[in-house]
Amino acid sequence: MSFNSSDAIISSLTFGVAVAVSAMIGGSLFTILITAIITINETYSVSRVTLFKDSVVIDPMASLMKVITLIGGFLVLVISSNYLKVFKIFKIEYPILILSSILGMMVMISSNDLMVFYMGLELQSLALYVLATFNRDQLKSSEAGLKYFVLSALSSGLLLYGCSLIYGFSGSTNFDVIANQLNSNEYALTFGIVFILVGLAFKISAVPFHMWAPDVYEGSPTSVTLFFTMVPKIAALTVFIRFLYVPFLNLIDQWQMIIIFLSIASMIFGAIAAIGQTNIKRLVAYSSIGHIGYTLAGLATGSNDGIQSSIILFAVTDSTIPPL
Repeated sequence: MSFNSSDAIISSLTFGVAVAVSAMIGGSLFTILITAIITINETYSVSRVTLFKDSVVIDPMASLMKVITLIGGFLVLVISSNYLKVFKIFKIEYPILILSSILGMMVMISSNDLMVFYMGLELQSLALYVLATFNRDQLKSSEAGLKYFVLSALSSGLLLYGCSLIYGFSGSTNFDVIANQLNSNEYALTFGIVFILVGLAFKISAVPFHMWAPDVYEGSPTSVTLFFTMVPKIAALTVFIRFLYVPFLNLIDQWQMIIIFLSIASMIFGAIAAIGQTNIKRLVAYSSIGHIGYTLAGLATGSNDGIQSSIILFAVTDSTIPPL
């Protein structure tokens, strides 16, 4: 009788946890849906609004990229439920981490200040570290999270050093103020631009800063791999656009060749390295690297048409990646 009662208690607790997690995922989907509706509504009500002393900007591009991010997060949560149940990692932390990561991405997308951008980046990254190791019973998952954490910390350090250089030479972290300081410190600011581009190139897994992507994609849970392929790169692409085209458009001669190199290297290496892959997750990783190369090609043009082409290409290619 004692064994039967213990089994009944365990079964009821397991059922209760499953119901709670299902309710949490449902609430997360509802939250994402409401946020998307509010974001779309603000697109029609305002043309461009700045908040918190011009540190945050709300404009049509920010609203568009936020909606794409929310759609990606919504699809990942819908697809994840069955996978998490099958592999017995159906835990309440999963939707919370997804929402935290999306919140960080939305902060990045609306950032008009280096400090706000970095805060959003770290909020996103901290959630992604845990998501990569979510299936902690598998050694590859723990290895993926550790690799991602160590290499991402290195790239964050380089990025933060670039931010400090730009602040030191321009006297501000605001993009609009930095743009006004270019005439006096044009060449000094180039060093900061290079460090920030290196950090951002790591976040979007552009060659030669792609080394983390295949291992992390392979070791992470499949639903998390799907999330990695789509959502974080949307925010990083938006930061690329804002960072290069708002304060540093007049310095296009300094950063254009860097973007061209990252683009060509990513396109070529992503295509060649994918040929010999036997693991579908690693194949998706190299495919994602190639997509980033084509996306950066539009940014290298230094024109509005190039930006629009990059956004369209990125939205189409990432939205058509099949569930793994």
